[in-house]
Amino acid sequence: MFGRGGEEAQALRSAGVPFEIVPGISAAIAAPAYAGIPLTHRAFASSVAIVTGHRAIDGEGSVNWSRLAGAVDTLVIVMGLHNLSEIVARLLEGNCEPERPVSLIQWGTRRAQKSLTGTIASIAELAAAAGFTAPTTIVIGHVLVSPNNCSGFILLLQVWSLDLRSRSLNSVQAANVEMADDRANRCCLFINRIA
Repeated sequence: MFGRGGEEAQALRSAGVPFEIVPGISAAIAAPAYAGIPLTHRAFASSVAIVTGHRAIDGEGSVNWSRLAGAVDTLVIVMGLHNLSEIVARLLEGNCEPERPVSLIQWGTRRAQKSLTGTIASIAELAAAAGFTAPTTIVIGHVLVSPNNCSGFILLLQVWSLDLRSRSLNSVQAANVEMADDRANRCCLFINRIA
């Protein structure tokens, strides 16, 4: 998504070069999922938009941030960390509430993955202070405060991968994993039931 796949396929077809397209999952969906963040939720978000933040400044192909600010429940921005300050300023100009939750997911689905949560008003400063770098996926929306948000569940799965024979909540707690709040406990129990 937002790559040159379509353009490259056209060029190959025009040149008569045989090729095959292997479908994959975009980081815009994979990174939040791996971080335990649902992009939609029946009670909080029935719409989602995925946009590039690479062209945040006015110009050719730029995003109309003011219109987008209130158009969808969940906004996912890829390639936008470099322009984060400009993006949040434009969203605020579009009447996006300053306290709307934001999560940054750096190196999504990788062992080095880390997340940072803040608000529209605070996230740019928090990201700079934390030293976040690309690649980072940005998720904006109230779905981040959903009671079913399972952020942190991947850590639990990683603990389980250390001892595949034991999948109980007790073994996770014995592995010195601190449950941040009740959401992590519910996610752990849910995963335990389906494992």
